[in-house]
Amino acid sequence: MDIPRILKNIAIAILMVIGGIIILESEEQGYLLVVLILSVSMIVTGIGYLVFFFTMSIHMVGGKTSLYIGALFMEFGLFTLTMYNVPKIYVLIYLAGTFAFSGVVDVLRALEAKNNLAPSWKLNLFFGIGNILVAVTCFVLMNQENIIMLVYAIGLFVSAVMRVVRAFSRTTNVYIRE
Repeated sequence: MDIPRILKNIAIAILMVIGGIIILESEEQGYLLVVLILSVSMIVTGIGYLVFFFTMSIHMVGGKTSLYIGALFMEFGLFTLTMYNVPKIYVLIYLAGTFAFSGVVDVLRALEAKNNLAPSWKLNLFFGIGNILVAVTCFVLMNQENIIMLVYAIGLFVSAVMRVVRAFSRTTNVYIRE
C-alpha cells in the first residue's frame, strides 16, 4: 500500500467536501466561488501537466500530449476565470459540458479496462454514468437560478468519494530490480 498517496487523496477529498459545503452555504457568493474553484483547479491541473512535460515527458515518445493537455487546461482555467460577469446560463452550459466530457471519458476508460480484463472497470463505468447524469440534470434544470451551486457542490462530493475509493483500490505496480 502506498500510504503517502492514500493520505494525499484523502486530504484532497476533504478539501473538496469542505469546498462543496462552503458553496452550498454561501448563497450570494456561491456563484463566484464556483467560478473561482473551477478555474483555479483547471489552472493547477494545467501547471501540473506542463511541469510533467518539461521535467519528464519531453524525452518520452508521445510526450507532447502532456504539453497539449497542459496548455488546454491552462486556457480553459483562464477562460473560466473571466466568466464571472457573464449570465449564469452560460456557466451552467460550460459546467454541464465539463461533466458530460468527463463522463464520456470515464465510460470509454471503463470499456477499455473491461477489454483488458481490469477489475476496476465497473467503478469507472459507475462514475462515468454519474457524471453524464449530472450533465443531463444541468440541461434539464437550466432555468433554475441557483442550480449552478448545487450541481457543482454535488460534483465536488461525488469526486471526493471517487478519489477516496480510488485511493484504497488496489493498483498493479511493476517493479524492476537492478
